[in-house]
Amino acid sequence: MNTIWINGFLRSWKQQTAMQLATLSVLTGTFVVVAIFLLVHRNLNHILTNWGNSVRMSIFLRDSIGTEELNKVQKFLNDLQKFKEIKYISKDEAARQFLTQMASRSPDFLNDPDFGNPLPPSFETSLIDEIPNQARLSTMMELKEYIGRLEGVEEIYYGQGWVENYAALVRAFTLTSWVLVIVLLGGSLFVVGNSIRSIFFHRRDEIEILELVGATPEMIRIPYVVEGALMGLLAGLLAIFVVYILFVVQTSVIKSQMGLLNLGRYLGFLEIKDAFLLIFLGGLFGSLGAFFCVRKICNGWSAAQNQELYF
Repeated sequence: MNTIWINGFLRSWKQQTAMQLATLSVLTGTFVVVAIFLLVHRNLNHILTNWGNSVRMSIFLRDSIGTEELNKVQKFLNDLQKFKEIKYISKDEAARQFLTQMASRSPDFLNDPDFGNPLPPSFETSLIDEIPNQARLSTMMELKEYIGRLEGVEEIYYGQGWVENYAALVRAFTLTSWVLVIVLLGGSLFVVGNSIRSIFFHRRDEIEILELVGATPEMIRIPYVVEGALMGLLAGLLAIFVVYILFVVQTSVIKSQMGLLNLGRYLGFLEIKDAFLLIFLGGLFGSLGAFFCVRKICNGWSAAQNQELYF
């Protein structure tokens, strides 16, 4: 990068320190909000993906299912080649497992003569490892539709109630985030534009001299566009640093206060590509804001401004 452009950027900080600080603060705040939306979105999706990796599907059968129907269901599950484990649990086995689990909570429950066996027979399954994490939830939903049509299958459960609500929450958050991010990035154009406008009005005498010696409009505009880009890049870098500090603090609080939920192991910071994306957006919107501000500059612009000022 031309050192003249960097020197011009530094000179702007010396000449208008307060304005530059205010612009950098607002821009950094804007990209902090954008980075937080991106971070929350990534972690919500990460939790959903990890759920899909560990979930098991329970296929409950009718109490009166016969041996022939039972074999058909088992063959159908095997032929799908989507499950790495298919375990049949009879009514008696289901009752034994239930009573064993209840024994620690209510030992007398095992000896209750009125206890019947309302538990149905079932198949316990889990997806094969070859299915990507991102596709596990949709695969479960498709399999539920296929398997649910079989004779003898009464109900299928894989925690779909809260998962579907959680997925809807993620979709709503994503949509809202996109709207707010677009509004914030649009606002950043005006912030950078106002800063650049203040700088080149402050230097209009300098610009008039450049015009008099034959400088083209592009030669005059480019340094200001570069200043806008540098301001945006700096804001993007600071935003990542601020969000990282917030992430470390919040993660520590979540691990100490919500350790039972074990949420800490699902949380992660932004990936490298996300950090570069934020810095790139900072530079892009900084340069665009500056360009929209200086695009009216043409030959004789500064002289006309000075003439209006003095007369």
